[in-house]
Amino acid sequence: MDVTGRNDWSSALGRGNWSYFYPSGSISFVFSELLKNTAINKVLSFGKIRGSIAKVGNDTGFDMLYSSYSYKGSYLDMSWFERDNLEKNPNIKPETTRSWEVGADLRFFKNRLNIDVTYYDKSTFDQIVRADVTAARGANQLMFNAGEIRNWGTELTVTGTPVRTKDFEWTTSLNWSKNNSEVVSLIDGVSRYMLTSWNGLNGVQVYAEVGKPYGQMYGTDPVRNEQGQFLVNAEGRYAQEVDHYFGSVSPDWIGGWSNKFRWRDLDFGFHFDFKKGGKVWSYSGYEGSRNGLTVQSLDGREEYLYSNLIVGENTEERRGFLQPQYTNKANTDYAANYVPYIDASRPKGVYAPNRVYNESVAFWAGQPCNIAYEPQNYWQGESSRQLSRYVYDASYIKLREVSIGYNLPKKFLRKTPFKSARIAAVGRNLAIILQNTPRGLDPEATSTTSNGQGLEMGFALPSANYGFDLKVSF
Repeated sequence: MDVTGRNDWSSALGRGNWSYFYPSGSISFVFSELLKNTAINKVLSFGKIRGSIAKVGNDTGFDMLYSSYSYKGSYLDMSWFERDNLEKNPNIKPETTRSWEVGADLRFFKNRLNIDVTYYDKSTFDQIVRADVTAARGANQLMFNAGEIRNWGTELTVTGTPVRTKDFEWTTSLNWSKNNSEVVSLIDGVSRYMLTSWNGLNGVQVYAEVGKPYGQMYGTDPVRNEQGQFLVNAEGRYAQEVDHYFGSVSPDWIGGWSNKFRWRDLDFGFHFDFKKGGKVWSYSGYEGSRNGLTVQSLDGREEYLYSNLIVGENTEERRGFLQPQYTNKANTDYAANYVPYIDASRPKGVYAPNRVYNESVAFWAGQPCNIAYEPQNYWQGESSRQLSRYVYDASYIKLREVSIGYNLPKKFLRKTPFKSARIAAVGRNLAIILQNTPRGLDPEATSTTSNGQGLEMGFALPSANYGFDLKVSF
């Protein structure tokens, strides 16, 4: 059993909140000691259960209490100053995290099979956060203490040695964890606040929202009817709505798999990382398509060039109608008396499925829309109204590391000052084995490493690292 207590004083916090105390306690019990010299002990080599409870405090960074002004130059011999974009808070309090966990460490068959499992539950109160605010306040962001966020979940590690001989050994380890989160409360009167965004309320936003997992993504998207079909006007343009739900940026679970092989003094190992779930919105995909630089923006180009330059079809024919002046039917129009274009089914540009006309289009309201878009108009216009097409599943499997090493035999070191020496070659971040993002877009790409996850707004391309290690001991 261990019991600890600590008190910190931080001048980075508001006056009256400098001092904060946080205790902790843990207890464990090796129950396998009670099973010595029994039949169970032949299978269970070691068994321990454990539990802990803790309270942890945290302050903020330097100069976060009082807003200031920066000198920006002079005008007509008068100096002028600009206020910080962040409105600081002189009453900021320390963050507090209360947590407890229970777990077990089980080892079987003389440590050939090890299982370590942990269940945890922690709640953070008075988180120190920054939220976007209207510029009318005189700043772009406000810093404050916000409510309660709860995290709970399970971590599991299974390690085994399937083969062990004098000259050869294989060790494998699998780890898996699932974290659940919930925003329990924020400041009074606020049900959500924006963590990060692209293009403000007219683009994509990530929120902390009461009653939901941390990191909810919303954005601009076409209006849908009750059947989930996109509503368009007579020209096929999407009706637009803001604040459409895109999904959660948090993964369902993460894990890894490691293997190490040893043959005499030579060893070889590799490690995979994997993640299931979570959303990421890609600005690179959006802007690349707007400029015609992505593979998906190739859609419809050949069809449109054939329709426009070779066949010479006009806009109405690409919509599926003959123009009234070119028909021999009386009172022809684009409603009940329309004349269909005989080659209407042939692709003539970008075709967007699942569209129906909205109520503003007489006669055709609720009917499927088969208008083919000019590619440039679609990718530079309509795709801006459908930002969900750049939301991707961030799941992946990555080959994170491969290593090969050699331990010099001790007989080679007898006349040296070294007790041991090992040389190894290591490669890290070598390959993405599986991804649901477009090729070239790293599923782990994000605009920030802080709280505002889920938006990719330009990133360094994934790169592999290679190196050599030389380790000696005296």
